[in-house]
Amino acid sequence: MESQLNDKLILLLRDILPLLFMIIYHMLYNFVETKFNSGIDTWNIMFIKLLTKYNINSTLINVTEWKEEYENISNSILIFNNVKDTKIFNTDLMKKWNENKNKLYFVIHGDICPVNKAFVAFNSYFHGVISVSKKVKSIIHKHFPNKRVIYLPNKIERSIKHRILKNKDNEIINFGYVGRLSKGKNLPLLIRAYQNYRHVNILCHLHLFGSIMNEKYTKYIKDMIKRLELSDYITIHGHVNNLDEIYETIDILILPS
Repeated sequence: MESQLNDKLILLLRDILPLLFMIIYHMLYNFVETKFNSGIDTWNIMFIKLLTKYNINSTLINVTEWKEEYENISNSILIFNNVKDTKIFNTDLMKKWNENKNKLYFVIHGDICPVNKAFVAFNSYFHGVISVSKKVKSIIHKHFPNKRVIYLPNKIERSIKHRILKNKDNEIINFGYVGRLSKGKNLPLLIRAYQNYRHVNILCHLHLFGSIMNEKYTKYIKDMIKRLELSDYITIHGHVNNLDEIYETIDILILPS
């Protein structure tokens, strides 16, 4: 998967920067979104690592620390990662960035409407969209046929040593989910699939890592776990800052969405 992802990145760079000597990569993101959404945080980290691997200069900009000098950026790629606050943009600034020969891309993690109001409102200023899912890619093609759409999924780069899908010396297999505890993430599907797996292998545990976005929905998930008599075999950890700690804890990562 890493090889395919790297090939896609190379094609993207060749396509949109044939005349530039240096890329200044500006990823603007909403601090609150990044803090409470580990998927966005992971995407930021891994994408910057890929750019670094190819000796591409990049700058990660927090919109809460905005500087006037950013308004004069030119000959660059500006990537807005899942920004949802329309107050960040204004028509004059978007026009200026385009006139300064920048190419603006918007990263979409969820369904385009009504989540990404910022993109919908200012879509005419964006050269294209980077989608982390094939579903969103198809939606963009349907509603914005003139936009360039690049499928670049969330990627986790970990060294694999002895992790294999079988019990060794009766050790517990730790499954893990990392993401928001919210609707649209298919957590009920994950829990039912885990329940079915336990019919053939009881030596396993499911860990749910992610911010609790809605107490009512979290209660629904907890009640479901209790109703299926899985309370001793599923742990809801909530938000965890150290992603490395998470990935060292689990053997298999599951992304049901």
